[in-house]
Amino acid sequence: MASESLAQALGSLWTPEQNKLFERALAVYDKDTPDRWQNVARAVGGKTAEEVKKHYELLVEDLRHIESGLVPYPSYKASGDRESGASEEQSFQTELQMVSTNHVAGSVEAHNGTIVCRCRRHHNPSNGSADKTSSSLSPSSSSSSSGTSNQGSSTPLPPSSSSDTSNQGSPPSPSSSSDTSNQTSSATNSTDDKKTSSSSSTSIGFHARGSIGVTLGYDGQNLPSPSTILQILKSHNITNLRLLVPIPDLIGALNGTGIGLMVGVPNDLIVQLSIGGVEACLHWIKYSVLNYINAEQVTYITVGNEVLSTNIAIVNHLIDCMRAFHQALQALKLDSSIKISSPCSSHILSVLMPPSAGTFSPLSLAVVWPILKFSSETGSPFMVNLSPFLRFLENHQGMALDFFLFKANAGTVTDGGLKYTNIFDVMIDALEAAMEREGYPGIKVLVSGTGWPTTGNQVASPSNAAAFLDGIVSWVLQAKGTPKQPNQAVEVYLSNMFAGSGGGSNDIGKHSGIFNFDGSLAIGVDVKF
Repeated sequence: MASESLAQALGSLWTPEQNKLFERALAVYDKDTPDRWQNVARAVGGKTAEEVKKHYELLVEDLRHIESGLVPYPSYKASGDRESGASEEQSFQTELQMVSTNHVAGSVEAHNGTIVCRCRRHHNPSNGSADKTSSSLSPSSSSSSSGTSNQGSSTPLPPSSSSDTSNQGSPPSPSSSSDTSNQTSSATNSTDDKKTSSSSSTSIGFHARGSIGVTLGYDGQNLPSPSTILQILKSHNITNLRLLVPIPDLIGALNGTGIGLMVGVPNDLIVQLSIGGVEACLHWIKYSVLNYINAEQVTYITVGNEVLSTNIAIVNHLIDCMRAFHQALQALKLDSSIKISSPCSSHILSVLMPPSAGTFSPLSLAVVWPILKFSSETGSPFMVNLSPFLRFLENHQGMALDFFLFKANAGTVTDGGLKYTNIFDVMIDALEAAMEREGYPGIKVLVSGTGWPTTGNQVASPSNAAAFLDGIVSWVLQAKGTPKQPNQAVEVYLSNMFAGSGGGSNDIGKHSGIFNFDGSLAIGVDVKF
């Protein structure tokens, strides 16, 4: 009976691509989502709501059979050859892993044509049965990196992407014995004495015009000393720094410099902090950030990074975690100066051209909708990592490479009465149009990461990277805005500060570094910030 239902569920009418889309959509649109099956069907394409619902029910039925023992893999083959049978088995494993993510935790293995499913029930974090984890967030009194080294938890966490190294928690401090001696004293200041006003520095904050910053990722390797990093920032007039994870010694070195700090909560802490609630988030803010730097320099806290693209298992916890952080800031009376957001990938846009037709992809809406609602309620920007490089590779829609590199005479794209001369204007205005389409006009867009790699592809070269970097810096500092939003400056963070670090789930970030570890320019071109 189970084999019969498997054959129905994984028949040749379901392509591998549809199965992949089904897996992602089912995790995004949970049982509480209105019109769940209509949304899943729209994401899959070519299937009705009734068909995708039946597909799900059959998979659940098979999982129940498999939980109790071994169920032979069906011998049918869509096209009658061994190769197609293997692909079906692989697809079946994918589907079972997807159902396991939503119902049980376990593993699925194949042995000589037999599927073995080892399952164990997890508690549901949302039902309140999980213990609070604030004790596991306590800083170690003997560690200089107390803000990050003790954020583990006994609370079961969803599996995080092993390749998403830029979001790994608990980084050691940058290697420098001489630069940390003066930072311990700043860590002893009570957070109750922190200033809450951000008006003392016009170079930081949400309302800064022509504001540009750099992103510093961490992937487990040594970084330059805090003093070296600080010297690079100052010598190039970089007024904002984004840290994907807290680095205590570096945060302490920034204290009193006027450099604005955006600091990130790693993806793998979102579930734990969501369950811990306001108390856990308050603890994280104090011991990961405010123990090392004056509150007036902190501009943003980002909860995760490209969560939908890297680990959809934590999507359901994202907004709860963001709200808990906002409430923690309210308790500290810092909610007006420090804003909460969660950077999304530019792949959330399914329609880019023309810009006025900008549309969010169906799969992204389960994340985008609540983030937009949260941004509207709290005055936070909508953060997105824009990658013109990937857009050119995937679908440049006939636009010349020069259009992506801000080069003069690259041609124009006309949309109604508006003329576009570079891809960045197109992408920003497409986002604006997409937000308006969802009923959220007027929310500020903040580009939390952008860059161009120097190697790895025929269009990834030092000269192209230099052209893009020069173009984006000029675009930001001129503060002309976009054709749709003229004279409205956009805050932009360049990825990455250092070549070879913080690559995330691919090598693009690692090859997009602006500086070498010694402070020299990685692209060999001096760009003035």
